[in-house]
Amino acid sequence: MRVVTDAGVVIDLGTVETAPTIGIVDYSRRVTDDYGVTTVVERGFARRMSVRLAVPFDDVDELQRRLTDLRATPAKWIADDQFAALSFRGFYKEFEIDHAVPPLSYCTLTVEGLAATEQLVDGGTDPAPIGQASTLQLIQPAAITDVTIAASTIAETDRAEWSAGVSYALGAQVIKAATHRIYESAVAANTGDDPAAASGKWIDIGPTNRWAMFDQALGTTSSAADSITVTLNAAARAIALLDVVAATVRVRATGYDRTIAASAGTITFLDLPAGTNQVTVTIAGAGTVSVGTLLLGRLVALGITEASPTSGITDYSRKEVDDFGEVTIVERASAKRMTAKALIRTDALDLVANRLAAVRARPSLWIGQAGIDSLTIYGFFKDFSIEAGEGVSKLSLSIEGFSTAAKVEPLGVDWQNVKDTNPAKPKPADGATNSADPASPLGPDDTVADVLEFLAEARRNATEGLEQIAATKKELDAARLDLDRALAQARQTVQAAFSGQLLEQRRKARVDFLTHLDGVRVGVVVQQETEQRIEGELATATTFALLGAKNSTGTAFILDSSTVLVTPELSLSEKFETIEAQFEGVNGDAEAAITRLDKAIANEKEARVEAIEGIETTYDGLLAHTNATIRDLDIAVSDGDRALAESIEDLGTKFEGDLADATADITDVKKAVSDETEARATAIRDLSTDFTTAIGDKVGAAVTTLEEAISDETEARAKAITDLGADFTDALGDTVGAAVTDFKEAIADETEARGVQYGLVTARLDKVGGGTASVEQLFSAQADALGNLSARASLAVTAGGVWSGITVTAADGSQGAISDITMSAMTINVSTAKLIFNNGSVMKVLGTGFGVGNEFIDWFGPSMPIALCSRANGKVWQTVSGDAYFGGALSAGTLTNGGQSSSVAPDVIADTGGFGSDGGKITVVISWAYVWEWRVNYGGSTAGAQQFDNAVAAYGATSSDGGYTWSGTRVETGSPTLTLAREIGGAARIDVAMAAISPGAGTVYGERPIPAGQEGGYLVFSATWSTSLTYTDPDRIVADRRFIATLARGFTTGNGTGSVSQRVTIITTEE
Repeated sequence: MRVVTDAGVVIDLGTVETAPTIGIVDYSRRVTDDYGVTTVVERGFARRMSVRLAVPFDDVDELQRRLTDLRATPAKWIADDQFAALSFRGFYKEFEIDHAVPPLSYCTLTVEGLAATEQLVDGGTDPAPIGQASTLQLIQPAAITDVTIAASTIAETDRAEWSAGVSYALGAQVIKAATHRIYESAVAANTGDDPAAASGKWIDIGPTNRWAMFDQALGTTSSAADSITVTLNAAARAIALLDVVAATVRVRATGYDRTIAASAGTITFLDLPAGTNQVTVTIAGAGTVSVGTLLLGRLVALGITEASPTSGITDYSRKEVDDFGEVTIVERASAKRMTAKALIRTDALDLVANRLAAVRARPSLWIGQAGIDSLTIYGFFKDFSIEAGEGVSKLSLSIEGFSTAAKVEPLGVDWQNVKDTNPAKPKPADGATNSADPASPLGPDDTVADVLEFLAEARRNATEGLEQIAATKKELDAARLDLDRALAQARQTVQAAFSGQLLEQRRKARVDFLTHLDGVRVGVVVQQETEQRIEGELATATTFALLGAKNSTGTAFILDSSTVLVTPELSLSEKFETIEAQFEGVNGDAEAAITRLDKAIANEKEARVEAIEGIETTYDGLLAHTNATIRDLDIAVSDGDRALAESIEDLGTKFEGDLADATADITDVKKAVSDETEARATAIRDLSTDFTTAIGDKVGAAVTTLEEAISDETEARAKAITDLGADFTDALGDTVGAAVTDFKEAIADETEARGVQYGLVTARLDKVGGGTASVEQLFSAQADALGNLSARASLAVTAGGVWSGITVTAADGSQGAISDITMSAMTINVSTAKLIFNNGSVMKVLGTGFGVGNEFIDWFGPSMPIALCSRANGKVWQTVSGDAYFGGALSAGTLTNGGQSSSVAPDVIADTGGFGSDGGKITVVISWAYVWEWRVNYGGSTAGAQQFDNAVAAYGATSSDGGYTWSGTRVETGSPTLTLAREIGGAARIDVAMAAISPGAGTVYGERPIPAGQEGGYLVFSATWSTSLTYTDPDRIVADRRFIATLARGFTTGNGTGSVSQRVTIITTEE
């Protein structure tokens, strides 16, 4: 990689070690708020590349100094001068050097170019690897203007056109043909303010019906009855429709006619012939048809989609959980998203990068895989990168779709702003309910006020009954509370007695532990015990000092332990044995010390002898002196031996004396322990006698007292419960019985009154000519202390006494029992489980066994008594045994068959294969599309420039920027044929039609070499051919048939060089 400064200095940075990655920095403003609304402002972009360089280890410091000097200097950074995306002017953004093991280090470098807005020439070639066709595509929509729409069956008459001289009320709506938008007045007396201006007095609530399909937003729709047809004057190679509600979509153009059955998701037509400048789109179906978005424009190829693209949605809903776990959910819009990778030819790297940069701020339809709706997204690319390979490169692309636009709700109009324009039918007064005047008559004898007063009195009566029941419940709750307290006190008394017995057992276990060893009674002296705990058979003592103990063996010991654990399997004898071992160890230690002393003396004598021998050997010349020294030494040794012997003798005497004293001490200790053991045994016997007497007297008395208390408590509780039951029975019988009687009378009176009321309301409504009144009454009852009984019935009554809505809830939350519910043109017979739809002419009944023989679960036919429904008079029916009948006409959907070939061979066949026919109209559409592309690089020399000039001259190419960029076209030569053949009913194959094929179009574009700067150039050659044919089979008979499209191309463009993509398609549809 090298850098060329503006001064012409060339700096070599190193060798590109791995595949570089390219992309762009988009400065366009594209912001999506929390509600999913996207705001787009197109701005410039800058190229970006990231490379990894191999650098000699010894040149690392120099490389860092060079990059430091270039940190604020614009220059041309060249990773590969064959590609504009890897050779551009700009700055490096960052670098990092990896000081690896010699001889090489590595530098990762990211470079960003200067901002640009240029749109480069796109020849429309396919960047897929040679011999394959792109599956990752996008439709770049053309702008739709007034000139584009040549005709439409939807008139722009949604509202009246805005007029500057009209005063508009709050909430009034108008349209402006210039903007094709609907506006709503935000103020009263709105005069002279243009809705499209920024006055703040008008609200844009959406596009007009005619233009909704072209507003590039999801959520708005164009609709009409039965069909929509629109003719558009625009160059198009592809059409897409989103959110279609219809039966079929048909697209017609010169040499093209194709119909597709409508389905959920996106409907695409990606095979329009080249040179198409006008298309007619028809959306048809029964009833209201609609389309959300209609796009047409260029079909741009982006490579072959690799396996496993991913898709999902971005949810703009608000879902929050507070510190208490409460969840707040606000549903908002959502948008589709997709991530995909595609393979492209490396020589098409610039082409793909430029195509993506061109749509950076323009909504487009991205197709990851044709026919998969989750991989078809209308929106923008979020980010992309291309990893440049040797022959094939990899594109990584992230797409974010539009969210569905929320419908703009009309403004609410205050009551006082509602104009009273009809004096014959004035609007009700402010705050009116049933009538403008409470004195207005309702029925033959009452007024509205009378009915309301009657309802209020019924509610008061019901409320008094409820209050009496509530008071009874309160008394029962108090009695239950007293009983609970008595039971709790008895439980505490029993628990206290049990605790006393448990304490006695623990004390006895503790005494046994202290006074017995392996079941033999012993005497012990406990000086200090900080804590003792008995758990089951395990006894634990903490900070336990034991001075002495004696059993039948007479063993004495001294023990001081922080924590002692004793179980019945272990005994204090183990401690005795340990202490004996330690005591006996004292003699062993003394014997070892004496042995070591003897060894030391022996070693000392041996050492002295060796020293004397050494002196004799060394000092021969000083023998006399040495002999004297030896004599002195002998005298000293003799004296030392004598002193040592005396010392040893004294030590033995002393040791024997100490041992005798120790034996005397042990005898004294044994005697003391024996005396202490006898005294302790006497104390324990006295303690045991006193303890046994005390426990027997006190515990016996306590148990007797407890038994008497429990007996008294039981008798008292039984008496209290008997009295409480008697009181409860009397209170419940008297109070609740009276309450229930009153309540039944109230309900009976209320039922009768309600029947009269309904009659009055019906009569009143009949008189005023219709309308709907709502009458609601709530009854609730509570009985006994253990549950609630409630019932609720809500009724809505229309004119004529027909119920238009009902809600019934019984005491246990289930549906109440009602025999018949009659609503407008519908009856629900609850008791016999039937659902009846009847408009007076025909009816449909759903139920569980009805009609003649009770054999039907579903029946449709003329209106009649349900008992007379039969197979003979029904048009559609189904029985409980599974028999069914359909007596009307049955219409099936469109039958479609097709075939396709992507072979690039000169001779190609596309075959539908054999298929059956219902004898309907069969339309056959065959098409052929052929694209050839070849890139040639030219050296930065005079010879290279001459070769470039000769090539562009054959295409009549011209330059629009002073001779740097060139483009041109020419007519290709060749005589290809596309023939349609048919086989029907087993007969031989015959040719039935041949498509007319216009000469192909050749194009060239590129950049001319600059010999002065030794900068190379390139040219991209391309040739395209296409045609289509629509054929209608004249034989409308029920017979198997087969259609075959045969291509005989007869030429090979570019002598076999470059890349070729070709597609032959055949589709049949039967109506």
